Order: sequence, then structure tokens, then C-alpha cells
Amino acid sequence: MMNKQLTKKIKNKKGFTLVELIVVIAVLGIIAAIAVPNYLGIQKEARIKSDSSTAASIVKAARLQHSVDEKVVTGLKDATTPGTNPLKVEYFDGTKTPQSGGTFELSYNSDGKYEVKWTSDATKGDGKTYTYIEGADKATTPPPSNG
Repeated sequence: MMNKQLTKKIKNKKGFTLVELIVVIAVLGIIAAIAVPNYLGIQKEARIKSDSSTAASIVKAARLQHSVDEKVVTGLKDATTPGTNPLKVEYFDGTKTPQSGGTFELSYNSDGKYEVKWTSDATKGDGKTYTYIEGADKATTPPPSNG
């Protein structure tokens, strides 16, 4: 009688086998291997889009200062070089740096438009150089060379 009760208890024992646990851990590992790189790629893309928005703000601030001062804005940071007209802090903080790495560079092109360039860092961004030109919808990269 005692033996039957013990056998019944052993048969009714519930839980997972070692094989089942290993399968679940393997599936979770596969999911993580797929998800983590995608998540990192999304972060890099978000940094670049944020930098593009900041570049647009820099261009708008330069255009506003240009309208008020009636002088071409020649850079981002306060400069002591005679004859330069850097973007004033009242319009934009010229010390702001791209979230994807590097530094913003403001220039006035031959078409009479302001443009901002920056090169993203390979770890925070994608290592490409971006240019935002006044009036554009977004920043662009130069086309790859075929050489």
C-alpha cells in the first residue's frame, strides 16, 4: 500500500525537464541575437535624425541672424578673428555637438544658402558625412563613389 502511494506521488510530479528548459533558453538566445542588433541600429538612426533636426535649427538661426545683421554668418562658435561673423548665442548655442559624434560646421554656399555638415562617429552613428542645405527636407550623404 505504501509502495503504491509513493509510486503515485512520483508519477504525479509536475515540472519541466532539463531538455525543455534548454530548448527555452536556446529560443530566448536566438531572439536576443536578432533583437539586439536591430535595437542598436534604431538608436543610431535616431541619433542621425536628431542631428538633422539640429542642423535645420542651426540653418534657421543663421538665416535669422543674417536677416537682422545683414551680414553672412561665418561659423558656429564665437571667434575673435577680425572680419568674421559667428552665429550668436542669442540665436543658437554654437557649442552643441551632434549626438552621432563629430562637430557641426556651418557655411554659406555659392547658391546663397546656408549648409551644415557633420561626420557621424562609426560607433554612435554610421561613419558617414551628412550635409543639411537650407530648404531641404532632410540631411543627405554624398553618393558612394564607384572608384
